[in-house]
Amino acid sequence: MNSQIQDQFISFTDSLLAYLPNLVGGIILIIIGWIVGWIIKKLLVQFSVILRIDRLLGKSRFGADFSKADVRYSLYGLIGNIGFIVVFFDISRQCLFGLET
Repeated sequence: MNSQIQDQFISFTDSLLAYLPNLVGGIILIIIGWIVGWIIKKLLVQFSVILRIDRLLGKSRFGADFSKADVRYSLYGLIGNIGFIVVFFDISRQCLFGLET
Protein backbone atom coordinates (compact mmCIF):
# COMPACT_ATOMS: atom_id res chain seq x y z
CA MET A 1 0.00 0.00 0.00
CA ASN A 2 2.86 2.34 0.83
CA SER A 3 4.41 1.59 -2.54
CA GLN A 4 1.17 2.50 -4.33
CA ILE A 5 1.04 5.94 -2.71
CA GLN A 6 4.70 6.48 -3.45
CA ASP A 7 4.19 5.56 -7.13
CA GLN A 8 1.25 7.95 -7.42
CA PHE A 9 3.25 10.76 -5.85
CA ILE A 10 6.17 10.11 -8.19
CA SER A 11 3.89 10.13 -11.26
CA PHE A 12 2.28 13.36 -10.03
CA THR A 13 5.62 15.11 -9.58
CA ASP A 14 6.81 13.84 -12.97
CA SER A 15 3.75 15.27 -14.71
CA LEU A 16 4.09 18.53 -12.78
CA LEU A 17 7.76 18.86 -13.71
CA ALA A 18 6.92 18.08 -17.35
CA TYR A 19 4.34 20.90 -17.39
CA LEU A 20 6.54 23.44 -15.61
CA PRO A 21 8.60 24.54 -18.67
CA ASN A 22 5.39 25.32 -20.59
CA LEU A 23 4.09 27.35 -17.66
CA VAL A 24 7.31 29.33 -17.25
CA GLY A 25 7.54 29.85 -21.01
CA GLY A 26 3.96 31.09 -21.12
CA ILE A 27 4.57 33.56 -18.30
CA ILE A 28 7.71 34.86 -20.02
CA LEU A 29 5.85 35.27 -23.32
CA ILE A 30 3.01 37.14 -21.61
CA ILE A 31 5.55 39.51 -20.03
CA ILE A 32 7.21 40.03 -23.44
CA GLY A 33 3.79 40.71 -24.99
CA TRP A 34 3.01 43.23 -22.25
CA ILE A 35 6.31 45.04 -22.79
CA VAL A 36 5.95 45.12 -26.59
CA GLY A 37 2.35 46.34 -26.24
CA TRP A 38 3.45 49.07 -23.84
CA ILE A 39 6.16 50.22 -26.26
CA ILE A 40 3.66 50.27 -29.15
CA LYS A 41 1.24 52.26 -26.98
CA LYS A 42 3.89 54.88 -26.19
CA LEU A 43 4.90 55.10 -29.86
CA LEU A 44 1.30 55.52 -31.01
CA VAL A 45 0.64 58.25 -28.44
CA GLN A 46 3.78 60.13 -29.47
CA PHE A 47 2.96 59.67 -33.15
CA SER A 48 -0.58 60.99 -32.53
CA VAL A 49 0.82 64.03 -30.74
CA ILE A 50 3.26 64.68 -33.59
CA LEU A 51 0.49 64.40 -36.18
CA ARG A 52 -1.81 66.50 -33.99
CA ILE A 53 -4.78 64.22 -34.30
CA ASP A 54 -6.69 66.58 -32.01
CA ARG A 55 -6.88 69.06 -34.89
CA LEU A 56 -8.95 66.54 -36.82
CA LEU A 57 -11.40 66.57 -33.94
CA GLY A 58 -11.49 70.35 -34.00
CA LYS A 59 -12.42 70.33 -37.66
CA SER A 60 -15.24 67.84 -37.16
CA ARG A 61 -18.78 68.94 -36.40
CA PHE A 62 -18.21 68.06 -32.75
CA GLY A 63 -15.14 70.28 -32.46
CA ALA A 64 -16.65 72.74 -29.98
CA ASP A 65 -17.85 69.95 -27.73
CA PHE A 66 -14.48 68.26 -27.79
CA SER A 67 -12.66 71.48 -26.97
CA LYS A 68 -14.91 72.11 -23.95
CA ALA A 69 -14.27 68.63 -22.60
CA ASP A 70 -10.53 68.71 -23.45
CA VAL A 71 -10.71 65.36 -25.23
CA ARG A 72 -7.22 65.57 -26.74
CA TYR A 73 -5.43 63.58 -24.09
CA SER A 74 -8.12 60.95 -23.80
CA LEU A 75 -8.06 60.54 -27.59
CA TYR A 76 -4.31 59.97 -27.49
CA GLY A 77 -4.77 57.48 -24.68
CA LEU A 78 -7.55 55.73 -26.58
CA ILE A 79 -5.38 55.34 -29.68
CA GLY A 80 -2.50 54.04 -27.55
CA ASN A 81 -4.72 51.62 -25.61
CA ILE A 82 -6.20 50.21 -28.81
CA GLY A 83 -2.68 49.60 -30.12
CA PHE A 84 -1.67 47.98 -26.82
CA ILE A 85 -4.69 45.66 -26.79
CA VAL A 86 -4.22 44.60 -30.41
CA VAL A 87 -0.51 43.85 -29.97
CA PHE A 88 -0.88 42.17 -26.57
CA PHE A 89 -3.74 39.91 -27.64
CA ASP A 90 -2.05 39.06 -30.92
CA ILE A 91 1.16 38.04 -29.17
CA SER A 92 -0.83 36.14 -26.53
CA ARG A 93 -2.81 34.30 -29.21
CA GLN A 94 0.33 33.33 -31.08
CA CYS A 95 1.97 32.14 -27.86
CA LEU A 96 -1.02 30.01 -26.90
CA PHE A 97 -1.12 28.32 -30.27
CA GLY A 98 2.63 27.81 -30.15
CA LEU A 99 2.51 26.22 -26.69
CA GLU A 100 -0.20 23.74 -27.68
CA THR A 101 2.13 21.87 -30.01
